[in-house]
Amino acid sequence: MRLFLDIGHCDRSAKRGVLTGRTIAIVSETADPDHGALLACAEGLADRPDVEQAAKTAATALGDTYYLAAETDTPRLALEEAFEGANTEVRNGGEQGRAAVVAAAVLHGDSVVVGNVGNVRVWRCREQEIKLLTRDHLEPKALRRMEITRAFGLSEIVDAEYREDTLKEGDVLLVTSAGVHEVLPGPSILGVLQSDRTAQQMADLLTQRAMEARAGSYVGACVARVEKLPSPTTTRSAGTTLPVVQVPSPGDAVDGFIIEKMILKSRRFQVLRAQDRESGETVALRFPNSGSADDARSFLRAERLGRRIESPYVLRPLALRPGRRTALYSVIEYRHSENLERRIRRKNGLPLAQVLQLGEQLLAALEALHTNGVLDCDLRTQNMFYDRFTQRVWL
Repeated sequence: MRLFLDIGHCDRSAKRGVLTGRTIAIVSETADPDHGALLACAEGLADRPDVEQAAKTAATALGDTYYLAAETDTPRLALEEAFEGANTEVRNGGEQGRAAVVAAAVLHGDSVVVGNVGNVRVWRCREQEIKLLTRDHLEPKALRRMEITRAFGLSEIVDAEYREDTLKEGDVLLVTSAGVHEVLPGPSILGVLQSDRTAQQMADLLTQRAMEARAGSYVGACVARVEKLPSPTTTRSAGTTLPVVQVPSPGDAVDGFIIEKMILKSRRFQVLRAQDRESGETVALRFPNSGSADDARSFLRAERLGRRIESPYVLRPLALRPGRRTALYSVIEYRHSENLERRIRRKNGLPLAQVLQLGEQLLAALEALHTNGVLDCDLRTQNMFYDRFTQRVWL
């Protein structure tokens, strides 16, 4: 039996036509129910540039990254990964200096994981009591002003807070922007959450009352009521790490991929050329050599970071349909190329002009990697590929 939720969310703005925040409520569309439901609210900082787009980027990146990470991680680790990914997207995209405050709740099985930066809040209503599950990140300034101290986009490493709690049938989880909880007292919020209204009606009413109370900024609310919990026999930790298997040999089949040949063997991983039976395309499969938990997490993190990188010199991991992958490996785009170390040996060195050209390409690739938080690239010629027709190198 699955976790059943009633979910609703609503956005309003004190200024007509200007929506500086965004709420999202996403339920996993995969066959695996353990990925859970993600509720979140993001609001761009008013004193920063590109306010509306900052909130939209934060919410969209949060949802996209969470469900990529949830395939292989626990909900807590997946949410942490999503916060890091969304922080990078806000920081590196759009106008320089933009920022957004965010709070999110992941409901899965019989538990909830909460994360936040800034002054967006997550609440839980249970048995006529309302409890705040987050802490505002504010600092008092002159003239009774408060300054937000943590947000996506403010620094390379997001300083978020996380919390885990249990769920009970009848619980109502609520995410509110500052425009809601700054003008509506706790008893007013509790009165709405205790009613027999649907989750969508609750979200609509909370934002409407905030507007009537003359909220001075964006108001957003996301509500989820727990209708039914999974039975104890079906509840399990989400996103169990995929098992590390022995690297297959040519002719073997793995999840519909037919292994054709070995392309690269390094101390950390092996890359194989394979035929995808589902798409008919030629792809490359990268298998880790080590089966330790730390190495597995590092391997998966590199895959998720790779999906965010857009560079003509970096090979990108490909997304698979949910549930297809049964072992720990990555599928990356395949290019007809030669190992750069092998080419240098075969040519007894490369001409100076070509070395300078490849050096520029590698610097561009490194810039893209470092911008997205990839620092340990294991840069060696044996881990690089070169296409003599396009005269391009790939990492």
